[in-house]
Amino acid sequence: MKSFISLFFLKIRLIFQKMGYYTLHGFLFLGRFFFLSGKVVWLKIQKFLQKIVGLTYFKKISQKRSIAFFHDIIISLFSYYITLSLYGRHFIKTLPLIILSIEETLFSLSTAGILFLCGLYGKPFRYPLSLQVLEHTKIAILSCLVYAPLFFITTRNIEFPASFLFALGFVFLSGLILPRVFYFSFFEKKSRFIQEASLTDVMERGIFSSQASSSKQNILLIGRCPFLENILKSCSHEKSPFKIVGYITDKNSTKEIELGDIPILGDLQNLSSIIKTLYQHGIKLDFIAAIDINESAKNFQFLLKTTDEFKTPIKRLIPSISKSEIQVDYLPYIFRSLTLEDLLDIHHSSFDSEVLHQFIHNHRILITGAGGSLAGALIQKLASLKPQYLSFIDHSEENLLKLDVYIQKHFPHLSRSYILCDITNKERLLKIFEQENPTYVFHLAAIKSVPFAEMNPDAAALTNILGTRNVLEAAHAQNVKLVGMASSTSCSKPQNVLDVTKRISEIICQSFDTSIGISPQGTRFIVCRFDNLIDSSGSITALFEDEIRHKGPLLLTRPDDERIFIPLKDAALLFLKACLIGGSPSQETGALYEARISTPIKIKEIADFMCLLKGLTPQKDIKYKIIGPRPGEETPRKFLIPGYSEKETTSYKGLFKIKTNPLPDPSALHQATNELNETTSHNRTQQTLRILHYLVPSYKKKT
Repeated sequence: MKSFISLFFLKIRLIFQKMGYYTLHGFLFLGRFFFLSGKVVWLKIQKFLQKIVGLTYFKKISQKRSIAFFHDIIISLFSYYITLSLYGRHFIKTLPLIILSIEETLFSLSTAGILFLCGLYGKPFRYPLSLQVLEHTKIAILSCLVYAPLFFITTRNIEFPASFLFALGFVFLSGLILPRVFYFSFFEKKSRFIQEASLTDVMERGIFSSQASSSKQNILLIGRCPFLENILKSCSHEKSPFKIVGYITDKNSTKEIELGDIPILGDLQNLSSIIKTLYQHGIKLDFIAAIDINESAKNFQFLLKTTDEFKTPIKRLIPSISKSEIQVDYLPYIFRSLTLEDLLDIHHSSFDSEVLHQFIHNHRILITGAGGSLAGALIQKLASLKPQYLSFIDHSEENLLKLDVYIQKHFPHLSRSYILCDITNKERLLKIFEQENPTYVFHLAAIKSVPFAEMNPDAAALTNILGTRNVLEAAHAQNVKLVGMASSTSCSKPQNVLDVTKRISEIICQSFDTSIGISPQGTRFIVCRFDNLIDSSGSITALFEDEIRHKGPLLLTRPDDERIFIPLKDAALLFLKACLIGGSPSQETGALYEARISTPIKIKEIADFMCLLKGLTPQKDIKYKIIGPRPGEETPRKFLIPGYSEKETTSYKGLFKIKTNPLPDPSALHQATNELNETTSHNRTQQTLRILHYLVPSYKKKT
């Protein structure tokens, strides 16, 4: 190293000796002028080239880019002298000064031309270092290739080693890269992204002139995913319907992202100011694409609230997308609009097709309440598991007609029958079970509306309690292998007629399982509880959807009340898993199962999210109206489970096994339900309510 430095300075001294005193002072003067007025000169050059050549590259660029350009030119000058010094002082002494000056000038001009043609300074200043290394390697190679013919022509009569070109290229490349490595390592370490202050400068430089498009959909990418490279490649294709105008990444991200020419505009926290700057410069976003397949609900909520001001749609990469599907022809289908499920903290359950296939395949299945929303989701799951035969029971002709149209369209291969029957008709139910001979019965029929059950206690008790007993007795009489019943988590501490009737139906099912399921060949009776089903008929989300469609107002009972939600597809899947686990001979009898895959959320937040998903600003584009609690909803719901004596996890995520307090005496339970049959048949409501309180003492009947 010491000899290298001494050779370098010796070479400089020899050159200056040959150039003479006045020439030296001339260079010093030029050097002062260069550093003092370099920026002014550079701006003049830009204006001149814009006027004469009309190159869009010479738009206004930042001071950093001016410094970078001058740095690279100076490096080209010094790299030539450094390379010469590597060959030793004797070699330098043998070269005429005029040859050195010509060679140096030719190499600098070649380098300047290549730097302009490669458009290096029109790219985002803070794009990945790994890509900068590739760019500068390309520049060094091209500079040497352009300079090579000139080098051989001017040195043909001089003993100049051919290896000089290779050494020159290496030294030049090192000079380009090492200062940048140093800069990024020490000065840019804590600020890798273009912040708000410099975003305007990015726009003014015209970086987006090539990114934005009037014929394609302009999109902004947010987040990370394993297929980022495939997305960028497909979107850059000329046939792509999308044009990526920029990228926003996670604030805490430290890994380098290889985006090529796409600028990193900042992090998620600066999204609002970034979009505002884009709009101010005439770049309209068609949508923002969240490409992290594991994006959190919290981030989706933030995106939705932040973009409400600009009415910019949010779309997400389909979570089930595969790498092979990210192609130009598939691009319109790899993004979908956000749904309410994306905004809730839901941990979806996986579909174990092989295990469930063994459970369902080639068996006859009967479903009560087949026209309901949960039954529809359950049928979708069952269709892929190839049951032998499906029997659909419902009391509504309209429901069965809609179900038939749906199955004809989506699952015409299913062997099935449709049966009009009210589960309160015990005699007809017994004949149907004998005729259909099911292996499994999925009991979903019930009155589910809290206000209607509160206003009609006799009807609620007749359907939910006596109807359930009829189904269970018919299943036992026909030696059905398993009965699965859907229930509600609100049964844990009944506060209204609906809750208490569902809790009593659970007690009946548990009692049957304890007395009958204990036998090796006996029918098993399984109960699975659910939270609020998203978009099921009569649910709060379905009501809000209808009110939004009719331009409001949205009717809220108590805005601060909380609900826990579960998607229909997850509820159907966890119901099958509960039946699979509970039906095992090794499982104890009398257990309950609960499906819970999300956390509580306020009713007002649900209303806000549903409005924002439709591009409406809550309380501005659509009004809210507080109507107070409906019948049966006087007491705010609490998500505490005081009636549980034990709650444990199962082998399936989101499914819990619950053992409740001791069950009533079977004979007393049977007698009480017989009395209910009498009171409900004659509309003796007060007597019905007294029996409900007797069976579930924690229920406080209203007088």
